[in-house]
Amino acid sequence: MKAKKTKQPMPIRTCRVTIRLTEADRTMFKEKANASFNGNISKLIFTAVSLYKNDRMKSKYATAQRFADLYDQLLPELKKGGTNLNQVAHQLNAAMLQYMGEPPADWIKQYLDKRLNPVLVLYARLLLTLATAHKKIVNDLVKVK
Repeated sequence: MKAKKTKQPMPIRTCRVTIRLTEADRTMFKEKANASFNGNISKLIFTAVSLYKNDRMKSKYATAQRFADLYDQLLPELKKGGTNLNQVAHQLNAAMLQYMGEPPADWIKQYLDKRLNPVLVLYARLLLTLATAHKKIVNDLVKVK
């Protein structure tokens, strides 16, 4: 024969916590409490707090930190590419002056192949790295919800 379980009495809660809400927040609390806790907002808040897992915040912080680390890692490369683009523009402007407005087509093609294409390849690689990392980080954040 099974021993009969006796229900433990609820502890008497004597401490009071006051929070300030907007009217919209108050309405939301009431709606959620009505839907799941017979209108008891205290039970709603107590349940939410007791079920809260701090791991979510740690995971979100770690994900944000990964993005910050990636940004720090790629920033020098982005600056280098920006400097290179600035040099390309300066040299093209100098060539325009040297050839009185229109450098020869073969010079432009050679110059662009030699100077501009490597910069564009660098930027394309960096953007692809950022896009891939961004997608992974966003997916990780969505999982954490």
